[in-house]
Amino acid sequence: MNDLRYPGMVIGSAVLYGIIPSLMKITFSYGGNGILSTLYSCLFALPVLYLWMRMEKLSLRVSPAILKKLAVLSLGTCPTSILLYLSYSYLPVGMATTLHFIYPIATAVYLFVFFHERFTAASLTALLLAFAGVLCLGFSQMTGSALLGVALAVSSGLTWAFYIVYLDRSGLSALPACQLNFYMALANLISSAVLSLVTGCFAVYSAAFIWPLVILTAILQRVIANALFQIGLSGTKALTTSILSTFEPLTSIFVGAVFLRESLTAMQMLGILMILIAIVINLSSGRRAS
Repeated sequence: MNDLRYPGMVIGSAVLYGIIPSLMKITFSYGGNGILSTLYSCLFALPVLYLWMRMEKLSLRVSPAILKKLAVLSLGTCPTSILLYLSYSYLPVGMATTLHFIYPIATAVYLFVFFHERFTAASLTALLLAFAGVLCLGFSQMTGSALLGVALAVSSGLTWAFYIVYLDRSGLSALPACQLNFYMALANLISSAVLSLVTGCFAVYSAAFIWPLVILTAILQRVIANALFQIGLSGTKALTTSILSTFEPLTSIFVGAVFLRESLTAMQMLGILMILIAIVINLSSGRRAS
């Protein structure tokens, strides 16, 4: 992992992922929910991704083998978005994000059980530090939680871990970012549209100012952050990527402290320190953990 561009892209995606939930939850006061957030973000991202593909002179056509792999990969990304966004209706964003970050541990378990991976001492140390750091960041919000929200957030972490591992091991991370994310957005759009109709939760936001916010989050997440994550994964591999992604809850805390004037507790400061140490260990180890 001598090329720092790839881990830098993963961290960049994590920063954007850390900002998006606070923006997205604003829509919940105007009739939004997790399913609608997924639907609209994909709907507005698809044209941008398509134009990107046209600029790159790429076709929508892929081989049947690639299409099958994309269908399997969608089993990771579709549930993740919906489960995590739904959890925001029952839990504070910070707590939901903390529970979602079971996925670095889940990623390691998947790699060990299904691919018989062995990890370096540095990788395991960084993994444990990062996970402990995330717990410290969300510790102050871990009381009075709704059981359904906890189940949704944890489940989203398990499905995202599957997405990371399969994206890495299937070779799909080598696809052009615009092409891969076009198909993932399309799969998410279809699944969320069906769910919104089945559950009767489909709605059109009546407040005009919400729509620019929805479009902004769509581009930040589905186009920019997802592309950075995919390209970063292609150069850092699964376990390292999941550890570097712990910059996401760190960003959420930072945004709350700077823009919302939320105070930082000693426990959160300890969590930030642990995450930063874990990231430094990864970047300085000189090896590509996977």
